[in-house]
Amino acid sequence: LQTRIVQSFENTGRVRAVGRPGEGLLINYQLVLDIRNFEVDTASGLAVVAIGVKLMNDRNGRVIATRQIGGQASIYGTSNDEMVDALDSASQAAIDQLVRWTLSKI
Repeated sequence: LQTRIVQSFENTGRVRAVGRPGEGLLINYQLVLDIRNFEVDTASGLAVVAIGVKLMNDRNGRVIATRQIGGQASIYGTSNDEMVDALDSASQAAIDQLVRWTLSKI
């Protein structure tokens, strides 16, 4: 999930650099993520991803904004591959929302 988030920010072309903790970048902002749901609910037929997000100014440690981000996707079948595909779609929907929201705040 972390790799896909980094790639999604890079793919926008709107940020100079994006990295993971420990990469030694001099950063302006930090995203603090709390994965709250990452599940397949067979009763509802949905894959659900929910993430709590804090955007933090890395220079002074102040939280700039917070938000709950989420995505869901229908499961079209009962095989493991179909459930993984649904989780993948729900994750991408949440990541797309995360990137749009973050870029609107910085």
